[in-house]
Amino acid sequence: MNQLIAQADELQRVVDARGWRSFIIGARQIGHSHRHCAGGIPFEEEIIDRASEYEYVPGIRLRTVSAEDLIVLKAFANRRHDWSDIAGIVARQLVLDWAEIVARLSPLAELKGEPAILVELERVRLEVTREW
Repeated sequence: MNQLIAQADELQRVVDARGWRSFIIGARQIGHSHRHCAGGIPFEEEIIDRASEYEYVPGIRLRTVSAEDLIVLKAFANRRHDWSDIAGIVARQLVLDWAEIVARLSPLAELKGEPAILVELERVRLEVTREW
C-alpha cells in the first residue's frame, strides 16, 4: 500500500508541475486515507463528486467513477478502442441511466464539434442490448 501511495504522490507532483488536470488518482487503506483529484470544468468536478469507493482487495479501497461517467469519458475521447470498451461496459451493467449519459455527453460533444459521437453511442447501445 505504501508503494501505491508513493506512486500516487509522485504522479500528482508531475501533474501539478506540468499544470495538467487529473480526474481521480488515489487509494484508501482502511484507517488511512489518501486522495488526489482535481477538476477543471464542472463536469470533471461532478465526476469526482459522484465517484464511489470500491474495495479492490481486502483493506484497499479505490475511488472509481460511475459506469455512466466512464461511458461519457470514453465516448468523448472517441477513439476506436473506447467504443469497444463502452460495449463491454454496457454488456456488464444491468442498469444504466441512459438519459443521464446523453445529458452529460451532449454538451461535451457539441463543444468538441462532434455530434456524431451521440449517434455512435446509440448504435453501440442498440447493438449490445439487442444481444440480450
